[in-house]
Amino acid sequence: MIHQKLWNLSLSMTSAFGAKYDLEIMFTKQDFWENIKNNEVRLDSEIIFGVPESQGLERAIRKEEVSQFLGRFGVSSHKTFKVKMEELLQGSELNALFDSIRGSLLVMPLQERAKLLKSIQHEQEKYIRYSVVAQYDKTLLSCGIRGFDIANGTSLCRLCAYLGYIDEEEMLIWLEQTASLAKTHFRSFKEYALSSTVGGVFWAGSGSDDAFLKNYYNCLQHPYSYWKHLTWDQCQ
Repeated sequence: MIHQKLWNLSLSMTSAFGAKYDLEIMFTKQDFWENIKNNEVRLDSEIIFGVPESQGLERAIRKEEVSQFLGRFGVSSHKTFKVKMEELLQGSELNALFDSIRGSLLVMPLQERAKLLKSIQHEQEKYIRYSVVAQYDKTLLSCGIRGFDIANGTSLCRLCAYLGYIDEEEMLIWLEQTASLAKTHFRSFKEYALSSTVGGVFWAGSGSDDAFLKNYYNCLQHPYSYWKHLTWDQCQ
């Protein structure tokens, strides 16, 4: 049961919020995984919410940071959280845009692709997005950047619980849905991480590659990452 909860929580690491705090929290819990093996651990609020504990001004700053992040997704209450979660579970507009561009590029010969990209160089946002799709379209599974919706949905659940927009029980119910989607579309953490990372680059645009790719490698390789201690199919 505890492994399933950790598995579900871990899917947020490749969201736009990233894995920084999860790694920081695990660094402070040196014996965590050993205690998990011995059934001697409970999941505290740091692990559940993915935000390090703090007091006073630092806590206020962290809450403001989380609030601003949620604001980028139009989430500021329980009601807006539910609206956004339904959208992400069904597939966001960003996901649909990626699939649309991907579909048009897949039928083009490479020379025609090159001509198209050259013709839209002056349209910066469009050019960046088409370039991202052209770079990764053959690498991704048929679900494209669906992982980014799942990662963001998981992150919104944890962070909205942290701010009190939802309670922990509701958070866990939503996480079961995002976890189910992940298991439906992907067969490994690597496939999932690539999908959500490309989605992040596609979402953020120019200058975002380094941050998202660094987060991608940290999620898969960092010794404190959840995914170094869990397997994709252990909770099937």
